[in-house]
Amino acid sequence: MNDPIIQTTGLVRDLILLAPGSNMDLDHPHLARLAALCEALGISTWRFQFHYRDKGQPFPPRDINVTIQEYELQLRGAAKQFSTARLHLGGHSYGARVATHVAAKLVTASDGLKARLRSVIAFSLPVHPTKTPHLKRWDHANDLALPVCLVSGDRDTLAEPAQLDALMAQLQNPLNTLTVLPGTDHGFGQLAKYRQDAEAYAMAAKAVSRFLKTLEQPSK
Repeated sequence: MNDPIIQTTGLVRDLILLAPGSNMDLDHPHLARLAALCEALGISTWRFQFHYRDKGQPFPPRDINVTIQEYELQLRGAAKQFSTARLHLGGHSYGARVATHVAAKLVTASDGLKARLRSVIAFSLPVHPTKTPHLKRWDHANDLALPVCLVSGDRDTLAEPAQLDALMAQLQNPLNTLTVLPGTDHGFGQLAKYRQDAEAYAMAAKAVSRFLKTLEQPSK
């Protein structure tokens, strides 16, 4: 597996793991822009890619447990290297989907690492296969107790609005947020008429910023 791209800010109070989409490498421009977005908000980033991409394979293995284990290995490496950082699990598309599995697994396990997990930040979460809206891949949603920030485009064919809303209804944490970017597709491509008002990455940054601020508020 390629070495991760690690970019730190300040004293590394918060660190997010960013896993790429299914046909992306860790240096893909979109993933780099998502990393820059997080870094501008004061979150250090740990970008990595999965083994199948190192092997030149275009798509993930059928068994998602393979990439779940790889993500968890990266998480433990990041947690060891930055031993005091609060940890956020994130990624784009397939990487975000794997992050949700890791989060659900760790928060239900007797694992010392879970005390350091703060949230899941998912960009363009593939809620369902393209043009096949269902929630069959979300059996783990009830175990996803961490606060979740979803940022999705309204032209994303992997996240139909009704299915996004249904998934949000399954997630029980009161701090969960969903931000839908107008005129935006799965890769954050945005129609020109919407870019004139608010560019997709800038809107995503505002959404993540608002979400992080809610995490800092004392619980009632």
